[in-house]
Amino acid sequence: MSAGSDTAENVIDPSLRLLSRVADYVEPLTRFDRGHLSLEGSQHRKIEVTARQHFRVTFDFIRSEGNGDLPAGVVAMATSEALAADTEAQLAAARTSLPERLAAWATAHGEDSTRRLSVTDCFTATPELGVIEDCTTCKGSGKTACSACRATGVQECPACGGRGSRPCTVCEATGKERCRRCYGQGYEIVHKQETVWDATTNTGRTQNVPHKQTCGGCGGSGSVICGRCGGSRELACSRCSGQRTIPCAVCNGAATQICAACEGAGHRYRTRRLVCTVKDSFEVSATSPDADIAKVLNGLEGMGEVLSYAEDHRSTAEAGASVTERQTIASIPVTSILVAIGAKQTLVHGFGPQQDIRDFGDIASLLLAEDLDVLEAALPSERSLLPAVTPNLTAALASTLASEANVAIAENPGKKGLVAVQRDFQGLLSEDHLQRTAASIRKAVGLTYWSSILRGPVALLAMPLLQIPVELLLRDRDMVARLSGTAGVMLIAFGGAILAHMLAVRSLQTRLAPGGTPKLSGIVARQGHLRNWLVGAGVFIVLATTALAGLTNLLAP
Repeated sequence: MSAGSDTAENVIDPSLRLLSRVADYVEPLTRFDRGHLSLEGSQHRKIEVTARQHFRVTFDFIRSEGNGDLPAGVVAMATSEALAADTEAQLAAARTSLPERLAAWATAHGEDSTRRLSVTDCFTATPELGVIEDCTTCKGSGKTACSACRATGVQECPACGGRGSRPCTVCEATGKERCRRCYGQGYEIVHKQETVWDATTNTGRTQNVPHKQTCGGCGGSGSVICGRCGGSRELACSRCSGQRTIPCAVCNGAATQICAACEGAGHRYRTRRLVCTVKDSFEVSATSPDADIAKVLNGLEGMGEVLSYAEDHRSTAEAGASVTERQTIASIPVTSILVAIGAKQTLVHGFGPQQDIRDFGDIASLLLAEDLDVLEAALPSERSLLPAVTPNLTAALASTLASEANVAIAENPGKKGLVAVQRDFQGLLSEDHLQRTAASIRKAVGLTYWSSILRGPVALLAMPLLQIPVELLLRDRDMVARLSGTAGVMLIAFGGAILAHMLAVRSLQTRLAPGGTPKLSGIVARQGHLRNWLVGAGVFIVLATTALAGLTNLLAP
């Protein structure tokens, strides 16, 4: 019976309804209509599934501590012992009341499979408790002895090293300085008037005559006692004024510093807050002799997914001391149909009232197998320098690309792309079909594309010949003009390469998909042929243009 023969009575039949759902999904993805699918056998059954939800309740304390007073809202305890006693009492009370609360929840909500045990169902929040204690480091003072000055309040003067003085810089610690009267020579020049007889005029004349005499300032030694240090060779330290120490830079002379442990507060606090956590887990088991059906049902995630498949269900809950377990037994209808495609058959399962299909049993692979065989047979068995494209290859590729599933394979080359296609199509295509189809389409598209390039558009690569007249016209110009001309020729030639690609793709579109679907430009680009053409053409254009420029200059200098 074919998928297209639904009647009002057949629609009620779950097997025919499932076959129709399969056809609705498969038909748009292949070039074949639902008439190619026929129902060879079917089985409708209800599978019992047991789902278990476990809700485990745990209690714990959140502890915090800090400096200063207790945060707002925290109840103060007198001592640490009181804090420990009261928080343990909170924990004991929570644990004592838990079994009764879990039992009440199981009675009230145990049959509601969608209801989840919450914290408020099993725990009433208790106040956070805390205690304030003196800082053990500073004993509650907020201060500690300064470690930099060892609680003395002073530290050795760094300028003089604790000596209280430093060498005199005027006399360089010698106690003497050069005599300013004789500039250190030990003598001074004095001028005395003397009468000198001039034999020419036979008269005497008076003149000043220089004489050396011992310096009266230094007594001839050339040095005097240093006026700055008075001969002591040292000066009082200007930093400490000779006291040898200065106030401690860390504590400013106070001999104490803020306690690092409590940051000067003098006391610290500790708090404890009782919290409740509900952790749930889920497991499902199906009683089905069919491994494929059991695998799907045992892999259901969460009660929501189980209930979405269930036709009816019943739930019971049992409460323990800290754990509540809900068991839900659901009846899930499963329709299985044996779909025939020619002489080949495949099994498809529909789950739940809506007949959700998890795996289409490689139906598209079976439908498209003949197209793939024809395409593989039309491909040349040996590689050749010039791509050989026969009418059979063109027709086979056109038939292959008439199916959306094959177009998806062509548009997603590479391992990751094929994995995504297989996942998105929900078992519609087998892995072997994906690999074979991807390889065959890639080879066929490559052959037809490069054949289209060589049929005429490749002639546009002759554009570098424009370099000859350009070189002759610009040979008397400067280097910048000549390089600009060469670059212009390269750009024009590269534009010709792009035009050649567009002409080739248009030819492919006309021959393979004249209706405009699929877009061959996208397939060619995604499979890397556009990149290879532009890279190859670009390298050829640069080399050819450069070679023609050099040859022109050589032949017509």
